Amino acid sequence: MESQLAQDWIEEVWTLARASGMDPAETDFALVPGETLWAMASYGWPHAPAHWTFGRDYWRIRRQNMTGVSRLVELVVPGDPCLAYIDEASPLADQKLVVCHVAGHVDLFRRHPLFQESLRDMPRTFWSAAERASTYADEHGAEAVEGVMDAALSLQAQVGEPPADAARDDASPDFRDLFIPKTPGPARERPSRWALPTADVLGFIAAHAPLLEPWERDLCEVVRLAGLARRATRLTKIVHEGYASWAHHHLLDAMPLSGQERIVSARSRALIGWESPAMVNPYDLGYRLFRFMEEQEGAPAVVASAPTLTDGEFLGRWLTEESVDALQLYRYHWVDAGRHWRATRDGGDWRAVRDELVDAMVEEPPHVAVEAVEPDYTLVLRWDDPAPPDEPWAKLTLDATARLWGGGVRLERERGPALIADKPVVTRRAHV
Repeated sequence: MESQLAQDWIEEVWTLARASGMDPAETDFALVPGETLWAMASYGWPHAPAHWTFGRDYWRIRRQNMTGVSRLVELVVPGDPCLAYIDEASPLADQKLVVCHVAGHVDLFRRHPLFQESLRDMPRTFWSAAERASTYADEHGAEAVEGVMDAALSLQAQVGEPPADAARDDASPDFRDLFIPKTPGPARERPSRWALPTADVLGFIAAHAPLLEPWERDLCEVVRLAGLARRATRLTKIVHEGYASWAHHHLLDAMPLSGQERIVSARSRALIGWESPAMVNPYDLGYRLFRFMEEQEGAPAVVASAPTLTDGEFLGRWLTEESVDALQLYRYHWVDAGRHWRATRDGGDWRAVRDELVDAMVEEPPHVAVEAVEPDYTLVLRWDDPAPPDEPWAKLTLDATARLWGGGVRLERERGPALIADKPVVTRRAHV
């Protein structure tokens, strides 16, 4: 690692982490300029096929960092080894804090079942995919490649199946249905060559769409693989950031720091855990709940439990009456009491707080599955969410799905009429 951050510091952090029961994966560190870090964050990993949405995300991240709305100081990429990029402009004390924070992230990458499903060599995989996409643009035109990417990215969240642990017997009954549909779709006679229903909508289209060319299937599969990686992160965002924050507090406190470094790192810890009046900070909420877990059951329980949790299970299990009271998660408003103003708690009990936080912070895409393929090759999708879809948004997504499928697409739902995509004009040869 080319930096003033000594390799022996990293090794000491890893040794202490293992002594604490953690098992952080092997990680390559690098210091990079802030602009480079923002660019990599907009892609999600160091290299990926180019798309206009990454440029959009880059300018959003850049504006937030330049205006002080947020501060991106590290990016961790799962793999074998994992890759960790740190802002080279950070003071040495902050870089040491980030190493301790990264130890928590890569411990979950190694031990959490959701990340065992991810690619072990994502950086090289996406580097290769970016080179192939560039070749496709030369052969078929940049507009054609971007059109396939646009349509595939609209379905990037509709990949994989619900996590197996979502229906475990010990899960809270109030939150067991966060990741699995409540009602199965109607039975249909299905072609034996397809295993249906499946929630892996993009994967099904990449494998079975009758009119896609091989290069289009390849791009769909690349977007699908990226979606699988993002899915694991999406389901564990609060667990990941909360556990990494818990880890850096424990590890940094046990490491040798000068007095000045402790002052700088304490300021940075406060900034990471800053509570915005406009939104809940996932770093702070996750950290405080893990601290509550530690007070109740001990630090080994935190290390053992973190790799078994999704955000839905974590909040559903640990946002209890005791923790909501201890962490003061209620809403308050000011009441004129005559000579002074008094803060009064809003109505609703701790369950209302828990439900509101779960609804706001558990990032879960719509439960849509491929239900059947009809004789005329109409693709039938099933919406199993109790909430109604955003119809204009759903219609645009269906049109993008039809562009990939090459035929009719219908979205059925329990309430309301089915939504039907505009059938695309197909000029390609069928491969049926």
